[in-house]
Amino acid sequence: MASNRVLLKGGIIMVNYAQIDEKNIVIGISQLKGKIDNPNMIELGEYDHSILGKLYENGKFIDMDYYAELNNESIVIDIVSNPNNKSIPKSWSNKIPIEHQDYSLIGCKYIDGEFVIIDPTVEAIKNLTSVVENLTNQIEDLKNNLNNQ
Repeated sequence: MASNRVLLKGGIIMVNYAQIDEKNIVIGISQLKGKIDNPNMIELGEYDHSILGKLYENGKFIDMDYYAELNNESIVIDIVSNPNNKSIPKSWSNKIPIEHQDYSLIGCKYIDGEFVIIDPTVEAIKNLTSVVENLTNQIEDLKNNLNNQ
């Protein structure tokens, strides 16, 4: 690949790379001293942040569409991607389109078209209260059964 390598004093060559993850999505841009041999590092012609989040496929960087995946309570449980030239599977009815790969949305609740940060303490207390109530009822049932024997 032709490269716009930068030659520094002392003969040090700086080379631009895109770092890809296991799904071939660009997760970082780097400028490193010299050439490296790593399948997750793609040599670039120039330092270009605009390829972040794109899919690297057949030597090209392809734009991606991103979605927030919701559980049954409308809480974001994952961020998923789909090349923007591919149709969306029907099974993706629980996925909301988002502008970019934003993992900070995980744990937020999707309410009226907005992602809202929920206080984990409040949710945890609600769940804990429900567990305590169930245990209390089970203990009372056991006591009643013992008293009736």
